Amino acid sequence: MAPGALRLAHRLRQQPPGRPLITDLTIKEAAAEAAAHHAALAAEARMRLPLTGIWPRTLTDAYASLMDRIYAAMPEGYVPPPDFSPLAYEGSGPALAELAAAYLNRCDAHIG
Repeated sequence: MAPGALRLAHRLRQQPPGRPLITDLTIKEAAAEAAAHHAALAAEARMRLPLTGIWPRTLTDAYASLMDRIYAAMPEGYVPPPDFSPLAYEGSGPALAELAAAYLNRCDAHIG
């Protein structure tokens, strides 16, 4: 687990949960919003793909596929906000899923 995730996990273990995690979007909605955000970032970074043929659609499909896999790897009951998606696909992805699962288990135990 990454050092930042370890510190957060330690703090979460000290504080009993007062409520379940807030989930504003469904998995499908969050994955779609995260994919659109990543496509916008590529454009802002001046990524220059050929605008002919299948390239524009290929990039969009690649982002959508990545986000679908990321959100499918999260524990049931946790839908990361779209702006957290980089945490899920970088090296911290398994740590984020583990941290969310531990918190959800604590919620079940404390909140019922």
